[in-house]
Amino acid sequence: MTKRWLTLGALALAVATGALSASAASATDPLTLDSGYVTDQADVLSPAEEEQVESRLQELTDNSSADLFVVLVDDFTDPSDSVDWADQVANDNRLGPEQYLLAIAVEGRSLYISADSSGPLSDGQLAAIEDAIAPLAGSGDWVGAITLAADEIQGDGGAGALRVTLIIVGVVAAALLIWLVVALVRRSRRNAAIRERGAMPETPDPADPFSTLTDAQVEQQAGAALVRADDAITSSREELGFAVAQYGEGATAEFSRAIDEAKAKIAEAFDLRQKLDDEIEDSIHDRRAWHIRIIRLADEIDDILDDNTEAFDELRKLQENAPQELERVRRERGELMSLLASAAPALAALSGTYDQSTLATVADNPAQAQERAALADRSIDAAAQALAAGRNGEAAFAIRTAEQAVAQAEQLVQAITALGAELSAIEAQAQALVAELEADVTAASQLPDPTGALAAASGAVTAQVRAAHQDL
Repeated sequence: MTKRWLTLGALALAVATGALSASAASATDPLTLDSGYVTDQADVLSPAEEEQVESRLQELTDNSSADLFVVLVDDFTDPSDSVDWADQVANDNRLGPEQYLLAIAVEGRSLYISADSSGPLSDGQLAAIEDAIAPLAGSGDWVGAITLAADEIQGDGGAGALRVTLIIVGVVAAALLIWLVVALVRRSRRNAAIRERGAMPETPDPADPFSTLTDAQVEQQAGAALVRADDAITSSREELGFAVAQYGEGATAEFSRAIDEAKAKIAEAFDLRQKLDDEIEDSIHDRRAWHIRIIRLADEIDDILDDNTEAFDELRKLQENAPQELERVRRERGELMSLLASAAPALAALSGTYDQSTLATVADNPAQAQERAALADRSIDAAAQALAAGRNGEAAFAIRTAEQAVAQAEQLVQAITALGAELSAIEAQAQALVAELEADVTAASQLPDPTGALAAASGAVTAQVRAAHQDL
């Protein structure tokens, strides 16, 4: 062990205060320690101070692997050297490697920390602790000196290796905690993304406009579409009521059917909405499919009502310009005459060339075209009578009926001509194919045929070509 002394500053302070007076000193031989941590032979600690110091030294024992015992005497004698004196007291009281003895000579103003050479604190650490408490001891602050010594020893934990181990464990624990927090955050985000995606396809489908929308977005669109469609039906019903009053139920029957169709679709959409809101738990795939169905029903309703609105608008325009529109329809009806006259001859010409089953789709077209023309004539007469009577709304409906009848008659006659052109094109293609096959058969006959396979194939093709010629 190495002897350690108070700093020169502490000695100077002692000289200044007269504390080194030989007449005031009382020598003390090595002694037996009291039962506690503090043995105050110099009687410099009050009962309260001694209790405070005992509490702090007990705390050191509880929170580290080290014990600190303190002895305060007037001066060291037999031996007078502080190192020898403190070591002898430590040995006599059988202190262990982790038990330290702080010996303080109050009158002699010297101190020493006795420690076993195998203890956890090095000589350098002990010297640093003595240097730290020397100013307090030099000024007579015994409680402060003892408390600081306990703090310094506990700061080392009583064992440097243990402290390093605890630091390493702490770093590892912190790293594991950080990893755990990061993993939990990533998992939480991933789960949130999965919940947000729901039944959304992982790969967008160009043919499916909903494949890029999450379940929440589809649900939001479905709610908005349902409200929009319901409002549109309400508005259309009000408009229909005005139209019935103006044009009559007969003239507005078509509009009524359109609104009824829209109402049937909105009823289906509300049924789906009720299934989504009831207490029965639905799968995410069912919920997504039902929301998409609601959106599509709403779109179909919009299309129906838009067509209805356009028809209403056209009818109003006819009413506003009824006399001029009536004259226009009369001209169109007049232009239809020559087209009607060509229908029957065109069908007869086709009948002489093609099989009747091929012409079944247009066989009745001339007669139906005449019927539409007759309906147009009756509607034109009815419109003229309504205009003469000042019933412009009724006249508008009759004009529209005549207009549609003329258009239908034109389509029926034109269908005959279109079918003739189509059949002619098909015939030309068939004849070209037959000619190509005949050329192939001729070319095949020029090739070597040791096995007769080409001849058999050519014979089969020739038979089919004859059948084609007959059908043509």
